Amino acid sequence: MITTFRAPARRELVNTTPSASRPPAAGLARRTAPTRADGSPSDPVGQILGAGRVLAIVGGVALLVIHLANAAFLERRLLNANLEGTVWTWASVVAAFGVALGAGLHALLMAPRRAEHVGLAGAAAFLSMDDLTGLHEAIAGLILTVAGLSETWDSVIWPVVYLPVLGAVVLLIERLTRDAPARIRHSALAGLALLAFAVAIEAATAPWSGPQSGWVHVVAGGLEEAAEQAGWILLAVAMLASVVGTLLRRPHSE
Repeated sequence: MITTFRAPARRELVNTTPSASRPPAAGLARRTAPTRADGSPSDPVGQILGAGRVLAIVGGVALLVIHLANAAFLERRLLNANLEGTVWTWASVVAAFGVALGAGLHALLMAPRRAEHVGLAGAAAFLSMDDLTGLHEAIAGLILTVAGLSETWDSVIWPVVYLPVLGAVVLLIERLTRDAPARIRHSALAGLALLAFAVAIEAATAPWSGPQSGWVHVVAGGLEEAAEQAGWILLAVAMLASVVGTLLRRPHSE
């Protein structure tokens, strides 16, 4: 009789460690850190802030140079930074709305300080709309007409009228960036400083705000518009970088 030999069945190794006691995989607890093609870690927040700084500097310098060249040689209305409804107005409107968009995304995606982000989004959106429509100049003109003052003082009147809105933007940005990474806070504060400079130079040169003032009016208008545009850009990239940084740090389960 031939006896058939059967090999013993392989036993599957079973992990008897209770699932509750096993540590979760790192990828399930935190978002995987982004990497470059060579495997080194990337820095999306730093890239956004760096691009914003370059755009603010190049955009501001280009605005001033083109504005001055236009005043000297071309005399094209769309390139005149002293007027409303130009390409420079459009650039400032878009940058200001970028702040509103960044703050709005932060409020939509993250619960902490949602009310403050909503407030900042609303204030920035209003200032963007105001820049587009020239509402502040219309209000200042009405006040000057009633008071019997010269229109050259409109750049002094409107900051006073808009002080609550401007003050709210400053306070909200200061509060919202207080606990943010230093590089985001520095970008936001630099943006605020440039906006404050723009308002200050516009108010300080009010007596020379008419075309009859020649190059004083031209240079002051170019500096004011360049500072305003650069300031809004720095604020917008700070808000966007804050959103990206928060999303990268947030666990998948949230």
